[in-house]
Amino acid sequence: MTTTRRSLLRWTGAAAVAAIAERLPLQAEAPNDIRITEVRPLIIKGRTLFVMVKASNGMFGLGECSPMNMTVLASNVQTLLKPRLIGKDPFQVDPLYDEMLYPNFKLGPMGAISEAIAGIDIALWDLKGKILGVPVYKLLGGKYRDRQPVYFSYGRGGAKTDTPESVSKLMAQAVERGFTAVKIRMDFGSQVLDAPDDPAESFISAIRKAVGDKVDVAFDANNGYSPKRAIMIGRKFYEKYNIAWFEEPTPQYDYA
Repeated sequence: MTTTRRSLLRWTGAAAVAAIAERLPLQAEAPNDIRITEVRPLIIKGRTLFVMVKASNGMFGLGECSPMNMTVLASNVQTLLKPRLIGKDPFQVDPLYDEMLYPNFKLGPMGAISEAIAGIDIALWDLKGKILGVPVYKLLGGKYRDRQPVYFSYGRGGAKTDTPESVSKLMAQAVERGFTAVKIRMDFGSQVLDAPDDPAESFISAIRKAVGDKVDVAFDANNGYSPKRAIMIGRKFYEKYNIAWFEEPTPQYDYA
């Protein structure tokens, strides 16, 4: 048998592909007979709502919902969304999202139905990653870094009993623990925009003084300003206190 350059390349190329195929699982070999068998809302210690999505192979994924009015969200998971998922392929993450959202569109796209869907969506991605044996970041396109900076966040809550002194002390303690950035959530809400007794600057000033100039300080207004006031506050706090970012300055429903 005469071997030409072309036939040699053809043979070696086929052999290489066969060798790789023996070592690496192909995408076509991913399981296609797995189905969703259980969707369960889990309220943990009255503070956190998780959703567990279980598959027919015994594996499960977990996702977290908003903690706001957890009983309503849990009811949505159990009564509205679960029946649409049982028996479905958990790998169909995007089609399942549409299946949950659009039949209930008059309850969304913002609010309790979307918050409930979010927990299920996260759980489906978690389940998908576990079945395939890879972290979810690889399914979403990979990573750019091995380490991720984090920041310390503190909210004043509904009672608003904290003082600039007490919060700045907490922030200084966070920096001592190794945090290089801190954030204060003022928890204003949009019920009263541009409150005349706005305490934000007293908090930001105290925090900046407590943590020094080398630590990032961020400010979350929690929808408390009109656009005009937000622009003024944002410029002032950036120029005076070098805030790292200004979060949720205006009501989330004010798209303009």
